[in-house]
Amino acid sequence: MTLYPSNELPLVRAMRGESVDAVELFIRNAQVPVGRLLSITGRPLRGEGGALQGGVVVFHDITESKRAEEALRQSKERYHLLFDSNPHPVWVYDLQTLAILDANRSAVRNYGYLREEFLSLTMKDIHPPEDVPTLLESTGKAPPDTEAAGISKHRKKDGTLIDVEITSHPFVYGDKNARLVVATDVTKRKKAEEALREGEERFRLLVS
Repeated sequence: MTLYPSNELPLVRAMRGESVDAVELFIRNAQVPVGRLLSITGRPLRGEGGALQGGVVVFHDITESKRAEEALRQSKERYHLLFDSNPHPVWVYDLQTLAILDANRSAVRNYGYLREEFLSLTMKDIHPPEDVPTLLESTGKAPPDTEAAGISKHRKKDGTLIDVEITSHPFVYGDKNARLVVATDVTKRKKAEEALREGEERFRLLVS
């Protein structure tokens, strides 16, 4: 840890006539062996006629707030690591406006958009127009604190329609009530199931 130059200490600077604002200083001594982080503000003291007579400093212990900030930063980093590394498309949307607030690389790539384009969309934009009323109805009725799952049709940037299995969870994004969505493309699976069903139907017709 770098020692703070004695001639740059907030009180020394204030006594030189300088104003000091929110200087962060880590203090550790025998009484406080683990150390505390302080925010220090200093002002010069002047007498009549403006003559410099000394200085005064105010200390604010910001140790806990800094720890909270660091914990929040690490939590956000872990969230983004899990978010971006998910192989399935994942995004977060605002429950009130349906605006897409965040999306991982897989969502951007699989739906054919640039990231900036995807983040300018709402949930209505990735649904076929005929499905939007159902989307609005289901979004309005669904309790915001429940998980949801189901099959939907989504529309890519080029207009291609895909079948997706959707799982969504309540999520707080900043100060917004939101939902986190994981979308799995099941188009090929649905086509295979349909082909199998049709094959079984033809077989039944042949043997009946």
